[in-house]
Parts: sequence; C-alpha cells; structure tokens
Amino acid sequence: MACKVRGDMGKLIPVISFFLGAALTAAFVIATMDINWRLSALASWNNNDSPPAVTDEMKALSELTEVLRNASMDDRTVIMTSINRAYAAPGSLLDLFLESFRLGEGTEPLLKHVLIVAMDPAALARCRQVHPHCYLLRRPEGAVDYSDEKRFMSKDYLDMMWGRNLFQQTILQLGFNFLFTV
Repeated sequence: MACKVRGDMGKLIPVISFFLGAALTAAFVIATMDINWRLSALASWNNNDSPPAVTDEMKALSELTEVLRNASMDDRTVIMTSINRAYAAPGSLLDLFLESFRLGEGTEPLLKHVLIVAMDPAALARCRQVHPHCYLLRRPEGAVDYSDEKRFMSKDYLDMMWGRNLFQQTILQLGFNFLFTV
C-alpha cells in the first residue's frame, strides 16, 4: 500500500530517513564499543587520526592489572591489605602481618597471593623491600591524604573510606576477586 505525500513534505522524507539512519548507526556503534573505551579518548583524537595519548589513569590501571595478575590465585583472587608510612616502618604492623603468614599453620603458601596497597610513596618503598606484590594507590587531585591518621567518622575519614571502596570496585571491574584485611 503506497502513500502519496503532497507538497513540501515529500522533500522532507529523504532527509528524515537520512537522519534517522545516522542516529541508529551512531547508537549501535556506541552500544557495541568496548566498555573500557572512553568517549573522551575518542574526542581527543587530533586531525592526524593518531590515537590519544596514554593518560596517567591508563598507566595506573595497567600497572594495577599487572600486579593483580602476578599476585592472584588461579581463580583471580588476591588477599589485599593497605598500609601507610606508620604501618610500614620496620618492626611495625607490616612486619607482624607478613610474619603471621610465615608462622601460621598452612598459611605460608598464601603469602604469594597477598597484595599490599601503599597509601603513600614511603609505604610503597618499604613494602617493596619486604614483599613482591605492592601497589601505590594514586589519589585524584585534591583528594584527602591517605598517609595520615584520620579521626573516625570525620569528613576526611569518610572520604578515605569512599576512596578505598572505589579502588575495590576497580579491582572487581578488572575481573579480580579479593579478601580485604585491615
């Protein structure tokens, strides 16, 4: 059954069809893009069609993925704890934590699956002296300093806890599982 369109409306049908087709194509492309692809990266391409520069965030995710692969069990699970410079000092909680794995009954093999997340560069340096799987948690610009003690339920404490939760979410999004210890 054909429909005859009169007047100027007949000229609009090809234009409307074109825009509808373009919109559906764009929606399909966006829906099928890799989940890790960022539209901001697409927008940052220059006129030479070269790929976007590798950002600090991309480097950090790549480094985190590598550390997680190295520390994870066959089922992609890691045992994770976090330290700051006070907890990392020689003879402090870090040494006690690692020693408990060495001396515990049947726990020493688990030590190779422990990922220690350092909250500051000093903690990272000490961690690397005593353990192979260490990662420096990078804070966004202007975020609370994780290396110092925070009073329970203060704004800084809550910001620090949200930052930790977002980091743990990133680990899950990368396809890994974790047991978190404090």
